[in-house]
Amino acid sequence: MIPKSYTQQIKSAWDSGLDYEVLRAAAVFFVVCIAGTCACAFVPAVQTGAEHVLELLFGDSAISLEGVGNMQMNPFGIFLNNYISCGMIMLYGLIPVVMLPALQLGINAAVIGMLGVLTVRSGYSPAVYLLSLLPHGILELPALVLSAGTGFFVCSRFTARIRKKPEGAGIRQCLQLMGEIQVKILLPVLILASLIESFITPALVGALV
Repeated sequence: MIPKSYTQQIKSAWDSGLDYEVLRAAAVFFVVCIAGTCACAFVPAVQTGAEHVLELLFGDSAISLEGVGNMQMNPFGIFLNNYISCGMIMLYGLIPVVMLPALQLGINAAVIGMLGVLTVRSGYSPAVYLLSLLPHGILELPALVLSAGTGFFVCSRFTARIRKKPEGAGIRQCLQLMGEIQVKILLPVLILASLIESFITPALVGALV
């Protein structure tokens, strides 16, 4: 049984508005993902730009799944990249007023939508693309949304503190909450996601392409 103190701060934040911010982050992610998909699908200039950007970021593997079943992936590297990214998106919440976590959340959502279009237009079925994303994405995407929602929550509470409102929270409280979420939720979730992405996802996709 998990001691009450183990999750007490997270539960308190959840009941105080973190649940709403996570829901808002999920809505932002969904809307931007759909917008990125539609823009890439129906605006040729967006598709061309997306191809160039994704190739710069990921190389040819951004739009090619050939040989993915034989790829040697580093689970620690994948975990560390995702873990740092989730930590950073929460830390952006310490910049008051501007809700900067929405920017990184939106970029990730747009990339996922655009990459889907480019993958399908490269000759793969939508099912193959979904299979390349969902086995680990079932864990990674909620972790990203939770991180962004925490960033929204921290931003609103830190901004309230600056404006001397009663619901405000200081940097120490905000960092403590983010640390609790980072260690107690994101750490195990992203370790499992990195193992799935390294060993299970490539095998499933490799069997279909």
